[in-house]
Amino acid sequence: MAKVTVKLAVRLRQAYERINLNYLRGEFRHLGAHAHIEFPTTIMNPQCISIGDNFTARAGVKLRAYTSFAGVDHSPDLSIGNNVHLAADCTINCTHRVTIGDNSGLGVGSKVMDHMHGLPGFEDLGTTIMERILTSRGPVIIGENVMLGAGVVVLAGVEIGRNSVIGSNAVVTKSIPANSIAVGIPARVIKTIQVPEEGV
Repeated sequence: MAKVTVKLAVRLRQAYERINLNYLRGEFRHLGAHAHIEFPTTIMNPQCISIGDNFTARAGVKLRAYTSFAGVDHSPDLSIGNNVHLAADCTINCTHRVTIGDNSGLGVGSKVMDHMHGLPGFEDLGTTIMERILTSRGPVIIGENVMLGAGVVVLAGVEIGRNSVIGSNAVVTKSIPANSIAVGIPARVIKTIQVPEEGV
């Protein structure tokens, strides 16, 4: 009896996810073929989000494209390539531009954001955090075939080159060259990956 109940619960969840995905499909700027999005998932302003084929988002993923915050309008561009996997509880926050290249993966609980709360000079420290405007130091560009470990944080104005691996719980504050392994807070390159000629 227990097995029957579990199977029914799984089927109901799958049906629920298909219904939600079919509803959302027309809302995205683009959503490619064979997308799999587990719910609960937070998707803010999908009309500003473009996703390629074979996309996977596990439960708890948050895709937030902010078109307005604290009375200031934004024009976010969140672009995710083909064959991208977002593990459970990943967060991507975008006010300006976030790009994730093909074949990349974000580990459990990783966070990518192209902005901060407040002015760069901290002139608005006297106001509450939710009343401070969102400001950006520049886009976040994650290249093709990049792997972010669990708990990685990627901050604004950063580019991570293709084929790079960022170790768990690292905080990426500056750009990382292609074919690199980087770890730590702040993240620093500890090794260069030797990539076969055809993969460069």
